[in-house]
Amino acid sequence: VEGAYPIVLVSFHVVCATYDKQETADLVKAFENYVVSDAGQKAAADSAKSAPLSKSLADKAAKAIASIKVKA
Repeated sequence: VEGAYPIVLVSFHVVCATYDKQETADLVKAFENYVVSDAGQKAAADSAKSAPLSKSLADKAAKAIASIKVKA
């Protein structure tokens, strides 16, 4: 619509860096990896009409997800 402002959708995922159980860490990592994957980004775009993450941001997110650990 001419003269209208776009609606901005900002989404954050806050997860722990360390989990007590391997099963929990694996589940969180699997979900977050899906979210930043091409399939996850396409699903978000299709359902919420959101713009995909840039390659740079997706790479940073993947690195952060990979760093999730289980308490020793």
